[in-house]
Amino acid sequence: MKEAARAELQTKVADVLAALDAFSIPKTAAYRKAVEDRCGNLNTQLQTQASDAELEGILGRQLEEEIKLCDDELGLIPSMAEWKPWKAAGTVNVVEDGSGEPVAQEGGAADK
Repeated sequence: MKEAARAELQTKVADVLAALDAFSIPKTAAYRKAVEDRCGNLNTQLQTQASDAELEGILGRQLEEEIKLCDDELGLIPSMAEWKPWKAAGTVNVVEDGSGEPVAQEGGAADK
């Protein structure tokens, strides 16, 4: 485990939230809401868990893996800003937690 993983994760979460603004992702977009929700949950856990081991147990992965997920999100945000899926007709499912279930949904009824 990296010595400064917790501090690095806190920085990455802040970077992700700042990137949403920097790339003008609308506050009403389901994608932004899902990312903000995930980051908010991470921030809460970072502030309330005493040890890294407890935090990793709750998150279900190592802090370094969470850092990688934040890096992945930072790479995705510019593309989302370019694609603007919130302007698309129909449904856009955003899956970010690895469960295979939609975290956020925007638009009409889900296509099966």
